[in-house]
Amino acid sequence: FNRVSQQLRQDLRRKGYQVIDIRADSYRGDRALTAYAKKNNQAYELKYTYPALRLISSSKKAWPDNWDNKSQNNNNRYKENKHKDNYQNGQRYKKGDVEDTIKRESRYPAIKRRAVNKVRAMGYRVEDIDLEEKNKRGIFEIEAKRGSQKYEILLSYPNLDVIKVRKD
Repeated sequence: FNRVSQQLRQDLRRKGYQVIDIRADSYRGDRALTAYAKKNNQAYELKYTYPALRLISSSKKAWPDNWDNKSQNNNNRYKENKHKDNYQNGQRYKKGDVEDTIKRESRYPAIKRRAVNKVRAMGYRVEDIDLEEKNKRGIFEIEAKRGSQKYEILLSYPNLDVIKVRKD
């Protein structure tokens, strides 16, 4: 590992990078190296195969505060930021609620479509669908019609189990 990481460090220096850290990693079950480096004051995370050193991925990263100290004290790498709590106006706060985090998921639109299709397959016409939070879980609240009667149907997120069907 030391010989290969030194080779990678030299290659990156030749390409104009200032290497901050190189770590052993895994990529799709195979061994890999992840190099953290900067070039033109922009942070990069570069992933290479091990031991062949072929580039797997390269991505720009936001500049972390603790990278400036990383090369001097590797043992205290993350101690500064590890146990900080989030406080606002003297009170502890949560970063976003369940509803917002679910809506930001990449699979959310597909699951929402599946919920609509499931209710239609049950014989209802969907009029409105909302995501609500109950007991720190996501629940689809669906307003639907069957004939002239209105219903409210609750489905769990993401597995779409029917929780309740209620006439309005």
